Amino acid sequence: MFADGERHDIRLRLDGEFRNSREDLLALKVRSTSGALVQLGSVVSIDEGSGPARIERQSRMRQVTVFASLEDKPLSVAMAEVDAAAAGKLPKGVRAVWGGMADVMRESFASLTAALVLAILIIYLVLAAQFESWVHPLTIMISLPLSVVGAIGGLLVAGEPLGIMAMIGIILLMGLVTKNAILLVDYTNTLRERGLPRIPALIQAGAPGCARS
Repeated sequence: MFADGERHDIRLRLDGEFRNSREDLLALKVRSTSGALVQLGSVVSIDEGSGPARIERQSRMRQVTVFASLEDKPLSVAMAEVDAAAAGKLPKGVRAVWGGMADVMRESFASLTAALVLAILIIYLVLAAQFESWVHPLTIMISLPLSVVGAIGGLLVAGEPLGIMAMIGIILLMGLVTKNAILLVDYTNTLRERGLPRIPALIQAGAPGCARS
């Protein structure tokens, strides 16, 4: 650390004639605790081994980056396969962290999920204000889980993964289902106000091609 507040790395290296071989290194003289000069070989030993040519770090932790190409495989499927292969096999203290497009996809899923939850809450509040009731919005939103079941079932039948486009499609589908449920409940209430009993009003409101007026 220098007076200017900056840190500079300084590396010392022996001249080439003193580091040509292992024997040259072991013959170097170092000063002992008593002040006498002794050969380095009398206090240390040199063993050959292998190690990384470069050490990468992220958040002060060592990391090893593994790159892979998908080859016509959906990203979500590849991520699931890698997680399953790494489960229980990583050494203690080692964890897998996704990067690149996988990290972007996870962040996008989290954002879409948060947007979906917020949209459901806003829809409930708007419907409660529209119908002036806390019950009718619940009746309308009961259809939302059924739409999700149908969407997931369609993906399974088609053999398609749950990707970003599928999530956007599910959000749009839930909006369409909510609109249809609003029409059904509103027309059912209109028929009941006209004196029609509950069950006949529900049947007439849900009839195909029924004119809601």
